[in-house]
Amino acid sequence: MKKQQNLFYLMAFFLSITVIYFLFLGTYPLLTPDESRYAEIAREMIETKQYIVPHLNYVLYFEKPALFYWIIASALKCFGLHEWSVRFWTVIFAIGGCGLTYFAATRWYNRNTAFYATTLLATSFLYFIMGHMVALDLPVSIFLTATLIFFYIGIQPSHQSNQKYYFWLSAVMAAYAVLTKGLIGIVFPLAIIGTWVLLLNQWRTLKHWPITSSTLLFLIIALPWHIIMQLRHPAFFNFYIIGEHFLRYSTLEAAHEEPFYFYLGILLIGFLPWSTFLPQAIKAHWPTWKNRATYQTEIFLFAWIFIIFVFFSFSKSKLIPYILPIFPPLSILVGHYFALQSSRKTTGITIGFCVLPFFSFAFATYLILLPHYYDLMNPLVGTRFLYLLAVIFTLVTMISLAVYWRLTIKAAFVSLSIGSMIFLLTLLLAIPSIDHNSIKSLAVTLKPLLTSQDEVINYKRYNQDLPFYLQRRVTLVDWFMNELEFGYHHQSNVTWMIDSQSFWKKFQGTKRIFIITRVTDLADMRRDHPQLTFYPIAQTQRNVLLSNQSVRCFRDTISLNQSIHSSNPMSC
Repeated sequence: MKKQQNLFYLMAFFLSITVIYFLFLGTYPLLTPDESRYAEIAREMIETKQYIVPHLNYVLYFEKPALFYWIIASALKCFGLHEWSVRFWTVIFAIGGCGLTYFAATRWYNRNTAFYATTLLATSFLYFIMGHMVALDLPVSIFLTATLIFFYIGIQPSHQSNQKYYFWLSAVMAAYAVLTKGLIGIVFPLAIIGTWVLLLNQWRTLKHWPITSSTLLFLIIALPWHIIMQLRHPAFFNFYIIGEHFLRYSTLEAAHEEPFYFYLGILLIGFLPWSTFLPQAIKAHWPTWKNRATYQTEIFLFAWIFIIFVFFSFSKSKLIPYILPIFPPLSILVGHYFALQSSRKTTGITIGFCVLPFFSFAFATYLILLPHYYDLMNPLVGTRFLYLLAVIFTLVTMISLAVYWRLTIKAAFVSLSIGSMIFLLTLLLAIPSIDHNSIKSLAVTLKPLLTSQDEVINYKRYNQDLPFYLQRRVTLVDWFMNELEFGYHHQSNVTWMIDSQSFWKKFQGTKRIFIITRVTDLADMRRDHPQLTFYPIAQTQRNVLLSNQSVRCFRDTISLNQSIHSSNPMSC
């Protein structure tokens, strides 16, 4: 009876996470550049039926492997071309990461720890945000998590009879990680496992591991795509392996330079609201050298965290989501800390809840000041949302602290978890009025006006969501760099990447063209070419849609919901 009851609670727990994570999934436009880029690559795979070699705006794109594009393409085939379908698998990965965390924490500690750890992970800011954003970082994090969890479970004495199956699962997940984001999919597991073996002097156990069969299985899955790409495009190895791995890590080529301590700040903010409990949890689980044999699981988790954290801290190319793979082990450690302290209010837990409001005040101040330094898509609505978010997060931390003093640690934990989820769901609703980079409203305006003979031009910009929303190729002006540079130089007849001189010839020709550019660029165009007539059609806070010929109807679109300003009413 108790077992059935536990199963019911577990199903209800994960059903709640699933429902919450799927809420508002399609209510905001694709975020640029990552979401738009990966969605468009998958869409082009479906359209061209070219699934092996990725293309972006129909130009060769070799920066990342193809697995994640195939995954997105499967959702687009099933559900159609919608934001919801683009993000479908990202949410599945996020829920899967919660499931893996629960699975590991249950076997390494207990169910109570698993509940805390899974809730921590699901409600941490960076994990939740990346769980709703199409990017490679979350899928590769989950594949790495599965690789390490299956390995560590496989070497436990209680699983000796099934050891090879866990090792094979681990090898398959590592291969998927490589096919998602490259060599880190195997480098990180080998470095973490090797460090654990070295610290605990486990060399003798290696002979009992099914290393040969696991390696063979890994190579069977990971190698074929790389071999095919190299055979089709001889420049692939140098660009993908040398350029995208070694040079990207060791040089400033990617232009993502940040200070060495960058990820410390990202961890403190990204792991909110739980980061105020991190120091206490680390201290409580920190092993001593003399007693390290009794801390095997903790050493494995610390090796997992510190190797990835230090690796990316030394990198010359730093982006916020890179450290996402350390969130599951951090959640397990902090979750176990809560489980150990849940029966009494210790100093560490008290400090965590008391310090949290100070974090919330600082974060709320940042949100309130943001409109002064960032152009919102819809300034009026966006500012209101930011104020609301500031109030919600401040109230959440204050209420949780009050619950902690008046009731129990578990009640405060639940209060903080629910409040964090409310804050994060509100943030999803705020995105359309905050994100000023989206081109969706202009694409929606433009699409009914287009004929097969018309040409769409992105002038001195590359709005990566534009091809996806228009479902067609876009001509780019003076854009021979960044993501498309390699493809431009290794693909013949790329006639849709032109220079300014060619653009102005098109503009003055008889063919109708539509141009999307920044509002500031249009001002420059009018200043430099006063003899030409420009026909604006629609405008957002940052971008404008225009044509070289008169369009029957035009309107000024200021926000994503296509609101009409009285200063520029619709005219036909």
